[in-house]
Parts: sequence; C-alpha cells; structure tokens
Amino acid sequence: MPLPTAGLKTRFRWVLPCILFLGFALRVGLMFREDPVQSMLNQNDGMEYLAYARSILDGKGDDHARIFDLVRPPGYPLFLIPFESLFPMESRHLLVSIRGFEPPVRISDAMFRTIEGVQCAIDMATACIVGLIAGRIGGSRARLWTTALYAFNPLVAVFPAWVMAETVFIFLTWLGIFLLQSLGEGSSPQRWRRLVGAGIALAFACLCRPSLQAFLPVAAIWVGWIGYRRTGRLRTAIAQMAGLTVAVSVWLLPLQVRNLWHHGEFNIAPRYATAMYAMSSSREYYATFAARTPHEYYASLARLFAPYHVGSGKYQADWVRDASAFRRGRPADWWRMQGLKMIGFWRPWLNPMLYAWPMVAASALATIPTFLAGFLGMFSRRSRHPSRPLLVGIVIVGYLTGGFLFIVATRFRVPMVDIGLMVFGGIWLAGLGRPDADTPPAASEPA
Repeated sequence: MPLPTAGLKTRFRWVLPCILFLGFALRVGLMFREDPVQSMLNQNDGMEYLAYARSILDGKGDDHARIFDLVRPPGYPLFLIPFESLFPMESRHLLVSIRGFEPPVRISDAMFRTIEGVQCAIDMATACIVGLIAGRIGGSRARLWTTALYAFNPLVAVFPAWVMAETVFIFLTWLGIFLLQSLGEGSSPQRWRRLVGAGIALAFACLCRPSLQAFLPVAAIWVGWIGYRRTGRLRTAIAQMAGLTVAVSVWLLPLQVRNLWHHGEFNIAPRYATAMYAMSSSREYYATFAARTPHEYYASLARLFAPYHVGSGKYQADWVRDASAFRRGRPADWWRMQGLKMIGFWRPWLNPMLYAWPMVAASALATIPTFLAGFLGMFSRRSRHPSRPLLVGIVIVGYLTGGFLFIVATRFRVPMVDIGLMVFGGIWLAGLGRPDADTPPAASEPA
C-alpha cells in the first residue's frame, strides 16, 4: 500500500497527517473512557472472544465457555491470541464473569489498553485505505474528504475501545476492496498478487463477521466483469473469478469441514445465521419496537435472547419453528416489523430512548451529512468508475444482512453501509464548486 501522503498535491500533504493525528487522538480519548470490566459486561461478546482465544491456545479449538448456544467464527479470537500470549495469567487481576459463564475471564488493565491501542492504530490504517479508494475515483480532495469523514465519525471511532470484532472486520473488508479496486493497474503478475491478497483479506473478514459471505459472489462477478472489460476475453474473466474463489476457499473450507465433523454444519459459524434470522423474525423482537422506556426495552431484549442461551432447553429447530409460527400466524405484524426494521436501520442517529442526548446529537451530526452526501455521490458523474458497482454492492449487502435478514443494530450497519457512503460522500464533496478539478484521468476510462 502506498505511503499515506503519496499522490497528494504538495499543498495537501500537511492536511492528511493532521487528520490522522486528530482521528487517533479521538480514539484514544474514547478508549480511556471505557472501564475494562464494565466494557466487558456491557459488550459481553468480548468475554467469549477472549475465552475462545485462550481455548485455541490450549489446543481446544472452539470448546470454550459461551453465553449463546452458537459457534462464533474464529477470526477475532485469532487476532487476540498474541495478547493472550503476551500477558501471563498471573498478571491479570481483573475477573469478568456473568452467571453461567465459567470459568471467569481474567484480564488486566494493561492487556485491555494494549488491545485498544492496537485497534486504534488499525482503525487509522483503515482511514488511509478508504481515503485511497475514494482518491482513485475522485482525486486528492476526495481522498482527504473521505479520510476525514471516517476519522471523525463517532460511530466508527468508538469501535476500537471495545474488545469486539468490528475494527478488525472493517480493516480486512476494506483492504480487500482496495486490492480488488487496483486490479486494473500494473502488470499481470501484480494483478494476480492483488487478487490473491484480496481473497485472503476477504476470507479473514468473513472469519470475523460471517455475513460478509453474501458479498463474495458480488466480488467474484465484479472481478470477472473487470477482467472481461480489460481484455475482451471470457477466459480471463473466468480465470480471475476462479482465482478469487480459490484464494477465499483455501481459508474457509478447512473450517467448514471441521465444523461439519464436530457440529454437523458445513459453514464457518454453526447455528449463527439461524439464530440471527430467527431472532429477527420472532414475536419477542417485535415486542422490542413497542417498548417505550429503557426498562421495557431491555426486558423485551432479555426475553428475546433467553431461548438462545446455553442450557435454555431450546434448540435450533425450536428457534426456526417459533419464528415461522410468528410469520405465519401474525403476518400483518411480521410485515409491520419489517417496516420498523427498515426505519430503524436507516435512522441516522442513535435511539434517543437508550442513549444520552450528546451521543444522539453526535451520531446525527456525523451520519446525516454522510448519508446525504453518500447517496448524492453514488449517482453523481464524478463517481463513474469501474469500481462503482463493487462499492454499491457492499452497501446493498450491508443493508440486506444488517437490516433485512438479521436484527437491526448500528454496529452491523456501519462497517459496510456507512463506510461505503463515506467513500461516495467524499467523492461528491470533493466536486463541490470544482466539477472537473483534480479528477484522475482514468476515472471514467476502462481499468
């Protein structure tokens, strides 16, 4: 990847380091607002991830303490393994546990802050990557605008402060897209190296968040189209599609085979997709939309999650049967819930019933301009580029998985939808008042 300031005009080169420094400072500030134990309790996925990482180190695979009766993908636990190795167990003085989660997770303040600090650095690398993606389409100004939109977005900046997969998932996803976008540049060996690198990045992104698998066919079709567009040969298109498929499958297939053997399901996260779909189609989830106070909301959420806990007595067939019974027995309410999910997904601010007004205001100030500029940029003349279908594809997949098939949550929307719109928004903002200035010569030409 090029240096952060490479390709920028001289008068812009001091701006990008300032954006990155201030973005990093914002993340560090948010990082020190998080108490390690309280953060792990509030986002108890972190406990499972750390337990999973320790289980891998101990040679037990996914045989670890868990809250929900599903198997998480191993991508983020693999990221946590170096931290588990670096900090010996006797140095960890903080115990984190909830009822039914045994043994408790042991963590130290130093370990927690180290994970957060590394994630802050990774997130600023992502800011550079999304800026480069926009810069290839809209030039230097688009690159700066997109980097700034990413660096100062509070919904993105808070992710590194959590022991959760979002930061690593976002980095790997957009690194894969960046490498795919560059397939039109360089010699044939360079293009194949980028194709393989993109496949590896997207594979490990899927191991952090399985829903990204829905994007893989989009990426494969785009790769075939871009190969045919460049050479006019169908053989090249098929070869590139096969190359990406193999580069991804090499990393996912062994895990799928292992899960078939151990869990009876040929996928990377047994019971995960079923649980997410059943939750999002249940009457208990419908009840969360009727809540008028935080107490009512969290009580509804507890009832929603209860059947999916380990030891609940409910199994995968029960989850699907209960969701199907609600859809068939109360079709009007089920369709109304789909509408409420769509509204909740596209609402450009945090839920004011659950969050303090400064957080709601900050999310609105960041998201409303991003959405407006993003959709304007998506259909603008400046965004005409061979990679536009790929970027539109990630936004659509982000909605289908995070807003239609599964339960609605801001952290499921941001990695694909919001960041995709940041790229388009940066391109559109760069063109304000300068319709033809600083646009890459190849922006509208075949790659």
